[in-house]
Amino acid sequence: MKVLYYNWVDYLDDENRGGGVTLYQRNLLEALDQETGIETTFLSSGISYDFLSRRPRWEQLRHGSGRDRQRRYEIVNSGVLSPAHHSFGNPAQIDHAATLKVFYDFVDATGPYDVVHFNNLEGLPASVLELKSRWPQTRVVLSLHNYYPLCPQVNLWHQERETCTDFDQGRKCAHCLPRGHDERQLRVANGLAYRLKCLGVRPGSRAFSRLFRPTLRLARRMAMGLAWVSRRARRGVASLNRLTEVPRPQGEPFAARRARFVALINANCDRVLCVSDFVRQIAGRYGITPEILQ
Repeated sequence: MKVLYYNWVDYLDDENRGGGVTLYQRNLLEALDQETGIETTFLSSGISYDFLSRRPRWEQLRHGSGRDRQRRYEIVNSGVLSPAHHSFGNPAQIDHAATLKVFYDFVDATGPYDVVHFNNLEGLPASVLELKSRWPQTRVVLSLHNYYPLCPQVNLWHQERETCTDFDQGRKCAHCLPRGHDERQLRVANGLAYRLKCLGVRPGSRAFSRLFRPTLRLARRMAMGLAWVSRRARRGVASLNRLTEVPRPQGEPFAARRARFVALINANCDRVLCVSDFVRQIAGRYGITPEILQ
């Protein structure tokens, strides 16, 4: 049996990102290595970006620990930054054609798989769940370690202060996060880190610290300067566009996001594994088919 596991961060990540999910994934793979007849592959996405070639691509992991290198892969230049709050409100979380194509190319080249198990969908467009349209024999499993399909903040925790029981048709999402993230600057930081790691300069080392921060400050200044020039050039056109622009309700994209996630899960997932019975109840309350919740 061939199984593909996905998580937004590598299970041997030098920076120990991903919390309990990373530990769970590492322990699960170690346990399956003791079984016969099971071949496992691991994929991550949404962290590595490349200045030299910006098109999405997949590759065998080129940095970090040399352990299990034969089964560890990542998507570079994903249209969806991870973790989730880095791409909060970005429609690419639902669909990004170039990243979807790369994911399908990866499965074509390394599969087919009997099971594809998504620990989450952060770092990928949710449309990857439609892989059954190409590989109908593959069982698709999604774990709910958090509420990401229902909540772009992931924890149903409005403004990091209170439980969110009613998102007011998405309007509460529009002013949920205490602060926003500049995706361009995040891509610059991730791109610099990726290049340093590929050169063998690993996070946590003195060399990484000395090279990363000064170079990142310079790159950010350059990016901000280019953005200022670009805004000046577009200002006249934008002013004209605003005269004819039809106001769009702030909550609409977030309401559509939740509805699309739920529809994709219900149409494509064989099982949705919940980390607690309480999570199962909440998932069912928000529209995920109870029969597939476990």
